[in-house]
Order: sequence, then structure tokens, then C-alpha cells
Amino acid sequence: MRKLLKSSLLACFFVMLASGCESDLSNGDLDGMWQLRQIAYADGRTDSCEYTYYIIQHRLIELAWRPEDKRPGQEMTYYVGRFAHIGDSLHVGDFRYYKNEAERVSPDELSRFGLRTDTTHFRVNTLNHSHMTLDAGYALLHFRKF
Repeated sequence: MRKLLKSSLLACFFVMLASGCESDLSNGDLDGMWQLRQIAYADGRTDSCEYTYYIIQHRLIELAWRPEDKRPGQEMTYYVGRFAHIGDSLHVGDFRYYKNEAERVSPDELSRFGLRTDTTHFRVNTLNHSHMTLDAGYALLHFRKF
């Protein structure tokens, strides 16, 4: 009897452990590090973006950038924000400085990431394991998984 009780309790423990690990942490193909390759504006202009990244995990989005002429010891610049991926829409915003989360990032600093304001709504045109295209209305942002 004792052995049966012990086995039952152990089985219940493992069932609870397995179900407790389930969470909404995965965003599927959206999760990971994306290199922004090009911003194609509606007016025909394009910007190439060699050292510009979106890092997406759980409900946080990190924007990272470094100058092309990076010198030894020069760090990348990081901003942290929030996002929601609902259907074919991606909403990003509330960007703060990585080392000073009390201060919001200005729209001028976000422009290198294809963002015009602190809050931007994208339509997800393409999203798979290696490529992503986001449509902001004023521009198409082309990414590759890094």
C-alpha cells in the first residue's frame, strides 16, 4: 500500500511539474535575432542597414545598433521595448534606454530602426525561419534571421 501511495504521489508530482512548465513564452518564428537589411520607403528611397538588429523574446523587443566604423572598445547601443504579435499585426513601443529604463528613447533615435514614433504598428507580410518583412505603411522593413 505504501509503495502504491508513493508511486501515485510521484506520478502526480511529475504531471504537475510538466504542466507547470507550459507557458506562453514562444512567439514561433518571430523569436530570435533579426538583422534589419533594408528599409524601402513608400516614396522610393531605400536605406541599407548593416549593423541594426531586432532581438525578440517573450514580450520584449531589444533594438541594437553599432556604427559601421566601430572602434575597439566602442559598445553597441541598445533600447528595450514591448511588443504584441496578434495575427498578422506586430505592435512595438514603449522604448527605453537599456542602461536607463526611466528615460524614453526619442523618435529621432528610433528612426534608424525604421520607426517614426515610440509606438509603431506593422503588418507582417512575411515571417518564416529565415526572413521577415514588416509593412509600416510608410515603409517596408526587410530582415534576415541572424
